[in-house]
Amino acid sequence: IGARPVEEAERMTPPRADPGNRDPVYPDAMRKKGVAALVILRVLIDERGRVADIDVVQGDEPFVGAAIEAVKTYRYEPATLDGRPAAIHRLLRVPFRLRT
Repeated sequence: IGARPVEEAERMTPPRADPGNRDPVYPDAMRKKGVAALVILRVLIDERGRVADIDVVQGDEPFVGAAIEAVKTYRYEPATLDGRPAAIHRLLRVPFRLRT
């Protein structure tokens, strides 16, 4: 078991999202109905920059499922604490906006 994750601290460099992370797939039925949404997830980004755990803070289906599917694949440059990779919890806002 790895080190206990830390909350963001002043001496911590936050993780940086990989530019290749893809937006979630917009649920077709919701797009057709013109429904927009915001999903908020609390994620654990481990020392390797991978998403290790996901908790739903806010959101409704089918948006939550679409957000989780995408976020599970996200990669990050790991956070560092005192120069060493560290696991960290972050809140991620995943908006589903209709383009006009």
